[in-house]
Amino acid sequence: METPKEQHVKFLQDYGWSIDRFASETKYAPSTLPSYQKHVKDMKDLGHVDLASFLDREVIETGYILQEKTTTYNQIVGYILESDHKIIGGYLAFKQRLLVQS
Repeated sequence: METPKEQHVKFLQDYGWSIDRFASETKYAPSTLPSYQKHVKDMKDLGHVDLASFLDREVIETGYILQEKTTTYNQIVGYILESDHKIIGGYLAFKQRLLVQS
């Protein structure tokens, strides 16, 4: 069980979110982000996170399942991106869509 970094907790709290539990961590070695072109494009287009100035650096993407839910999703994952031990951005992924029956 991973314990969230304090700066991650604060970053998400600043946006009104709270961590339930650790979900994942992906480390992108320096100069490897360009080979994940679709993911980098999705982060920019959907998450409004532009990593262009970090393509030659190590980037760590850490995901946490959040406590909050919405009326249509029962799981939200908050991702935090870091480089050189500093948060460079973050985005949310809405998972496990609730089925609405009438």
